[in-house]
Amino acid sequence: IDNNILNEFGKQSVMGIMEYLELNHPKWFVMDNKSANAVGSWLTFTNNSNWNFYGDSYLYITPSANNHYVEWNTELLSPGKYLVYAMWQDLSTAATNAKYEIQTLNYNSNKIVNQKNNGGLWQLLDSVNLNTPDYLTIKLSNKGDGTIVADAIRVIYAGTPTKVDDGIITEDFSLKQNFPNPFNASTKIRFTIRKSANCNLKIYDLLGREIIALVDGQKNPGSYEIEFDASRFSSGLVSGIYFASLRVGNEIKTIKMTLVK
Repeated sequence: IDNNILNEFGKQSVMGIMEYLELNHPKWFVMDNKSANAVGSWLTFTNNSNWNFYGDSYLYITPSANNHYVEWNTELLSPGKYLVYAMWQDLSTAATNAKYEIQTLNYNSNKIVNQKNNGGLWQLLDSVNLNTPDYLTIKLSNKGDGTIVADAIRVIYAGTPTKVDDGIITEDFSLKQNFPNPFNASTKIRFTIRKSANCNLKIYDLLGREIIALVDGQKNPGSYEIEFDASRFSSGLVSGIYFASLRVGNEIKTIKMTLVK
């Protein structure tokens, strides 16, 4: 494919045809901005006159001191090697140092990209090995030297995992941010444990009063997804801040959740 073909048919159209005809990677999926968890004052752009993004929209934000971000979360993935790509709209005001964070239970890395360039094309962020079933979380921060664009993430299965060096220190368990958040009625809470343990997952209100115990008992190693449905309470839960607290053995991790009615 040369520049003449790209100019004649349009870069996005040609790349879309290539994606459709791709036969080397049968196991892949795309997470668009519409399925992401956007925290903060992100705006939506839907004008297709300069189409260098995935789908029919993208999110964007001006950098600020606030901790705003967009987060994409996969379903539970089987062990294997996965390639993580990102796509964005290239703006003249875009940041040259947009930061993506790629996370699993045992892995964390940051990738800095220049969003002024390569709009509408899949750009490789990272290669991640999963030696056990796990989730992938990709987070885009609002920090940078220009406009941050949150569009789409693509994950491709690329075979069996490569060997991981011995001696890497990992956490025994992880508790991920609920999704969606803020939520209206129900939200999902995910956690992963590396060894069998007694687990307690409880919801508390802002005053520290227990609302419900979602998990209470022995759990085998693996990843779990638990639904918290605020509408099931006959007395009704008011809008506001709630906490999900996970105790595994003698350790506790807590996340903050926002209920909006």
